[in-house]
Amino acid sequence: MTRIEQVTVEELKQRAKELVRRVHQSGETFEVTVRGRVAALLRPPPKQPFDVEAWIKETDEIAAQIGALWPAGVSAEEAVREQRREL
Repeated sequence: MTRIEQVTVEELKQRAKELVRRVHQSGETFEVTVRGRVAALLRPPPKQPFDVEAWIKETDEIAAQIGALWPAGVSAEEAVREQRREL
C-alpha cells in the first residue's frame, strides 16, 4: 500500500509548487492537515471521466446488499438513534 504523506497547511503554503509538481509528475497524494486533522487531499485528478451510470449501478448494488442484511422493522432513523446512544 502506498504511504500518503501528510503536510500541514503552512507547509502547503510554503511548498505548493513542489508538491503540485510531485502530484503531477509521480501521482503522489498528500493529506493536508489543519491543527493535526486531515482537512483536504492533494491528489491527481481521476484518469477517466466520471461514469454516472456505473456509479448508479454500483450504488444500487450496495443498497441491495445493505437491504438484505437490514433487520426487519427497524427504520434508518431508529438505527442511527441507537448508534448515537452507544456513543
